[in-house]
Amino acid sequence: MIKNTSSVSSVLIILLLIAPTLPSCSGPSWYQPYGMNTQEELTRVTSVPKLIKALGDKNADTKIKASKALSKIGYAAREAAPALEKLQGDKNPVVRVAAIEALVAIGVDRQEIAAGLVSVILSNNANARKIGIYAHRRLGYVNEDTLDALKTVAEGDPHKKLRPLAAEVVREIAIQRVKMKKPVTTRFTARSDEGLSVQQTALLPDIDCKTKNDDLAIVIGIENYQNVAQKSDYSRNDANLIRGVLRSLCFQDRNIEFLVD
Repeated sequence: MIKNTSSVSSVLIILLLIAPTLPSCSGPSWYQPYGMNTQEELTRVTSVPKLIKALGDKNADTKIKASKALSKIGYAAREAAPALEKLQGDKNPVVRVAAIEALVAIGVDRQEIAAGLVSVILSNNANARKIGIYAHRRLGYVNEDTLDALKTVAEGDPHKKLRPLAAEVVREIAIQRVKMKKPVTTRFTARSDEGLSVQQTALLPDIDCKTKNDDLAIVIGIENYQNVAQKSDYSRNDANLIRGVLRSLCFQDRNIEFLVD
């Protein structure tokens, strides 16, 4: 017994002496293969092209982390929008949600990303639906399509635990709407304000339309020009906000000519 104990101790001592010389197996950080050497670089605007390349990585974790880094950079990372939009079709729901949140952070028209979020909320995978519900809560805006998707889950999702979660988010939205501003509905115009955030909707004038407004308006929002390389970012979103203002001022939808791109 004493002999065996002694030999085991000797082996342990040898291993401890060798261990410090063994090479590290952790490998490089996810961002190093793309020319970024420190985490601090991830927040720099100059790293946006490198992060865009990282979005095309085969590894889902790399795509998620690159999307989150672009979210932190915000508006200055708007050139990443096309690459992020492609990720809305990724098979991994976490990747899709990370891309959607990055698109919101860099200022892409929320109406354009609604379909991507709806596809996650109504996914065939219960875990994906859960991820989509939490994403909707984090994004903090209301779109009628995503709200309908939440109601669908709340009313009859096969996964019983998801029903109360979706119902809770729907209640939060209802409470938020009441606190911020009740939607205006009159016999002359029905407000829907597609794609506007709750915060934007709260800024709209709240007028009781007692008389018919026959004024006319033309709203034009052009982001992409045929013969101009530079894109006019967020013109469509601004035009949508102006349409919301006009509706609040009792303009009838038939009297608002809305032209985008």
